[in-house]
Amino acid sequence: MILHTESITLIEVALAYINFIVRTSITTNQGNLITDGTPRVYGAYITVNENNYGITSGAYRRDTFNSTGVTNPLILNGSGYIPLSAGTHDIVIRGYAFAGTLNMRATFGNSADDRLQIVVQY
Repeated sequence: MILHTESITLIEVALAYINFIVRTSITTNQGNLITDGTPRVYGAYITVNENNYGITSGAYRRDTFNSTGVTNPLILNGSGYIPLSAGTHDIVIRGYAFAGTLNMRATFGNSADDRLQIVVQY
C-alpha cells in the first residue's frame, strides 16, 4: 500500500539519506483492540527506482487472558542511504500488514507524528 510519494530532481549524481517515521494502529476490522493473542505482522519501507530500502517491521500481539501485549499507537521508523543518478526520482513510502485469514485492520500515517526527511549529498 502506498503511504506517500515525493519526487526529487537531482542535477548530478548524489547520495540521498531518507528517513521516515510512520504512526501505525492495528485493530480488528471493526476498530476494536485485538484480544485473541495471535500476532499480526506490519511494516513499512522506501521504494526508489524499484529497489527497496529502510525496511522496518513489527509484530502486534495482545490477549485478554492476562491483558498483556502491545497497545496502539505503534511507530515504524526506517532509513537508508541511496545512490541516485541525475534526474527525477520518485521516493515512495509503502506500508504492509499481514494476518493471514485473521481479523485485522492496519492504519498507517495520518498523524502529527509522521515524518519524511530527505537529505541529498552531492
